[in-house]
Amino acid sequence: MDTTKPPTTTKPTDPKPPRPSQRLFVACLDNSTQDMLIHLSGICDFIDRQLDAGIGSPPRESESEGYASLFPEEELQRLKKIESESWTRGGAPRVMVHCEKGYSRSPMVLIAYLMRRRKEGLDKVVQDVRGKRRMKPNPNFMEQLRVWESVEYEIWEDEGKTVPKAAYAEYLRGRKERLEEQGLTGDEPIGVQSL
Repeated sequence: MDTTKPPTTTKPTDPKPPRPSQRLFVACLDNSTQDMLIHLSGICDFIDRQLDAGIGSPPRESESEGYASLFPEEELQRLKKIESESWTRGGAPRVMVHCEKGYSRSPMVLIAYLMRRRKEGLDKVVQDVRGKRRMKPNPNFMEQLRVWESVEYEIWEDEGKTVPKAAYAEYLRGRKERLEEQGLTGDEPIGVQSL
């Protein structure tokens, strides 16, 4: 049996994992203009906390605070059901990074995390990830990963997070120009606003 690839199906005999203790949700619907750099440090910190903690150790966040409060009650119940029925191999802590199709945004987050965790460059990490999963990152995300590498995984000059490092400031200028060409500001509401 090839253990280098995840199984394509689960069997009733597979062990049931412990319930995940925390969730993180980042809305990203327009990946051609989305600034994911603003979120990457927090996402990487979240993943570190989940992987570095013992199984079941981190306290579950309150339903009335954090990202759980972003979901309507019906959706939250659906997610809890999926969570309680989830299956995994082994008992080590795991983190699921997912996006709608799974080949652009989620690999981008995974690559950013591995770059920071391993202190390895973009090309090396992209090569490693491509060897393990299908991916098709869009040019905007690849540009952001190059910035992530050049700022050494911290986009701000100051602790107050008000002064961007030079490479991030340059990315923001270019992003603003691209948005203006499309008649956008980058602050547009996400999703359908009216019918």
